[in-house]
Amino acid sequence: MTISYPRALPANRFRGGSRFWLERQATRSPTRGGLVQVAELGSPLWRVRYETAPFVGADGDAWEAWLDSLRAGAKTFKAVHPFRRFARAYPNGYDGMTKHGGGSFDGTAILEEVSEALDTVELSGLPSSFVLSAGDHLSFSPAGSKQAFHRVVEGGTASSGVVTVTVEPILKPGATLEISVSLASPWFKAVVDQQTVDTAWDIAGHCTVSFEAWQVLS
Repeated sequence: MTISYPRALPANRFRGGSRFWLERQATRSPTRGGLVQVAELGSPLWRVRYETAPFVGADGDAWEAWLDSLRAGAKTFKAVHPFRRFARAYPNGYDGMTKHGGGSFDGTAILEEVSEALDTVELSGLPSSFVLSAGDHLSFSPAGSKQAFHRVVEGGTASSGVVTVTVEPILKPGATLEISVSLASPWFKAVVDQQTVDTAWDIAGHCTVSFEAWQVLS
């Protein structure tokens, strides 16, 4: 079977050592007047640390093969939050939910509007009173093969299937409207940090895998 990239993340159980955070490139300069001037030097990037629960034999072999296929970061994979594949209000997913205008809801919304400040978005195509909470995630393809990933920092409840929320990081200018937004296993393109890869086996044949990865914006 031909491998396509970015590769899907293997669906194994992760444990509490996993982390998911936004790393900003910023400089700070205190002034004599007591102010602290902050300037971002580049685009903030998502980072993630995955740590699996112990599993047996074949799963460990599959993980090692999957990591090898990423070629030390030369190839990309789809990074998802290990514990937040759906909006917080719907931890078991969206099965059985219906869009306000009719039809089943599978976790796909539509990007209707973006604020002038690029930090607030309006989404449509949702169930009537769908809830997005602070900490929920969304992703979409703004252009070509690029993939945008954002965290809700101020949530809201949909009215007639439309909700407005504030997100970080801010959107890149020029995002195309009327495109699909994923609220089910939102993801970003990532490359593995090969120096952090650890596949630990014990004498009983149990394996634990851990590694870190960086978002790529290409």
